This record gives sequence, C-alpha cells and structure tokens, in this order.
Amino acid sequence: RTGIFAAVRANVRDAIFAPLGGTDVFWIVADAPVQAEAFVVDALSDWDASSPPHVGGGPVHLIRAVVVEFADHDAYRAIERNCSATLDAAARVPLRSCLPARSQFFALARAWARIVEAERTRSAPYEWIVRLRADMVYRKRLADFAEWRAAPAAAYVDGWRWFANCSKTSPCTCFCAGDRFAVVHRSVAAAALGVAADLLDRGGCAPRAACPRHFRDVPPSGSAVLPMPRRVRSDDDDEQGRCYGPRTALYPECILGSALLEAGLDAARDVRRVPTGDLLSCGPGDDDAAASSGRVGRREGRPLSRRGLLAGSQQRTQDGEPCRQAYWRDPLHRTQLTASIDVRPIPPLKKKPSYFWQHANDPTEQASSSSSHKSDSEPRAPKTRRRRRRRRW
Repeated sequence: RTGIFAAVRANVRDAIFAPLGGTDVFWIVADAPVQAEAFVVDALSDWDASSPPHVGGGPVHLIRAVVVEFADHDAYRAIERNCSATLDAAARVPLRSCLPARSQFFALARAWARIVEAERTRSAPYEWIVRLRADMVYRKRLADFAEWRAAPAAAYVDGWRWFANCSKTSPCTCFCAGDRFAVVHRSVAAAALGVAADLLDRGGCAPRAACPRHFRDVPPSGSAVLPMPRRVRSDDDDEQGRCYGPRTALYPECILGSALLEAGLDAARDVRRVPTGDLLSCGPGDDDAAASSGRVGRREGRPLSRRGLLAGSQQRTQDGEPCRQAYWRDPLHRTQLTASIDVRPIPPLKKKPSYFWQHANDPTEQASSSSSHKSDSEPRAPKTRRRRRRRRW
C-alpha cells in the first residue's frame, strides 16, 4: 500500500525498471478495484517514464505491455477451505499447513499463468522474470540487463536459508525461501513461480496421504560449522508427526522452500540468494511535525527507543484503513514502526549496481541475506555456539 507515495514509486522505477530497459508487467492486485484502480494507474505511469529523460527531451518508456488483474479472494478462500478439510494421515494436520495453499501463492500462480499465455501469443518465451512488491524500496539498482548473460540459470530469491525453524512449535528445521523478491530464469520459472498452479487449476488440494517430508534435524548447539543438509529418507510416521505436531503450520517461507524442493529444484544449484530491499508499512501519520525539525529524539511528548521505535502504540495500520504515511519497519517486529520517510527519507541508490548472481550462496550458511528484517512471525535459524580462541600474550 505504501506504493501510493511518489518517492517509493521513483525508487522502484530507478532500481528495477530502468536497468531492464523495457519490460512487460503482469500485476495481480490484491486490493479491491475501487480502492486500487487509481493507484495502479499512477504507479504504471511513474514506472513507465525513465528519469532523467533521454537527450531528445521526451520520456523513455520502460514498459511495453501491461496485464492487470484483480485477485479473486473468494476463490482463493474456497481453495484454502478445501485444503483445510484434507488431513495428513500421519501427522493429523490440514494439508494447508504444509502445501502452498495461501493467497500469495495463488496470486503468484495466476501471474505465472498469464505470463505463459503471453508467451503463446507472442510465440517467444521470456528469458528472465522479476517478482517484486510495490511497497518495497531498494538500496541498489539491478545491473543492466545486457550484463545478465553472465548469470547462471537459477531462481534467485530473498530470505534463503537452511536450518530455519519450520514453525513456532515444530522441533524440526526446514529449507525456507522468501516470497518478497525474486529474479527467476525461464528454465526454472514453472517450478519457482507456479508452486500453487495445480491447486489453483484443481480448485483445491489433490488427495495425498502425507505432507512433503523435507525436514532436517536441528544441528547440535555446540557445533561451530553446520553439516550439509540432507533429505530425511525415513518414512516413519512418528517422525512426520513429530515434525509437524497436532497444530503446526509451517511458515509461508518454509512452505515455499519445501515446494521448490518437491518440484525437483536443487537448493545449492537452482535456488540462490539475492539481496533484497526494505519493506515499508502504512502508519497513522502523526509524526509529520517531526519532519520539519529533522529530529528523531522525542515526538509529541513521547520518547523514542534506541532503534527509533516510537514509544506507545505506534503500529502499522490495517489493510482497510487509509495509508496516511509510509514508515520504515522495525527490524525485529514488523508490526512496529520507526521513522516515516519524511523524517528519514529514502536514500539515493548506490552507484555500484547489484550483480545478484555474484552473491554468496553457501548451502552450509544458516543466516539470511535479509537477516536484519526478521520478525516474530518469520522463520529463524537455530543459534549455534562458537568456540572463542584465547589470546596468548
């Protein structure tokens, strides 16, 4: 929703659309048409014109074709209810708890279906597909598209990590992949973007006896180096029940990671980490007076914490409420807000572009590339204890 602000749209244009130099947009809008129609028009207009204009003085158009569709939430909820009624025989949990039967995956699958239709119409496949959110801002722009020839064919996703807790209650760990930003090569796009395509076409979950078994044992707390993750080969029903539990629901990131593994993608080769941006949230807009003073110390008699978190009830507004101001999220609590973009403006993009394919992708690493944005509802990696060396004098 924070994409309604011109500063946010300008950042997305300069960081994503300008380096591509001309792209087609497939947009599945989550909000109702009455609420989002004006925003969609303004966003596409701002993304389309490059800044600054070319030498001739006119705007450089960055968008060639647009497909806009509003999400059918009633159909999505019907599919979720269908999957909630189908139980895993061993763990006794709804399949919705372990399969990508979520609205964000249905919207992603719908966008993927429209991409495939466009490829048939133009009789030519796309080479790369970029998934983005309109409420995210970026520190670096993507490298120019001409340089992407050096990138290996893979799915580059944010929030990639091994040995992340599958859920708040599960004693097992999973492979989890973020669903906020991705750069996907066409060769793996069907598996990476169409994880819920079968559920969407079928209108529910197909009969199956068990959830995917992509669990890992938690590494010992004293180990300094994490072992290479291996799939659990045992078909023991006790293990399935132990990892899920009676009321366990996997994090969406872990559901996506499990679906990628089940689709046959190799996490070390086909799924790679990519640097991502910062999500902004809508707030009540009661700190605008601080923008003129430039101070982030005290605001309207309420002190700020060391992280800039406004003391009191400064939380993001709900989806149905108006978005009066865009705020930076607190790194540890995504429902809490820090400063607004008026007090702490969106910084200019760094000069060096993002060569996303050169980012480290060590399968033994447990930390996420976006670890500074973890929240209470996102999967966390188990803590490990490192042995400290004594210094000899």
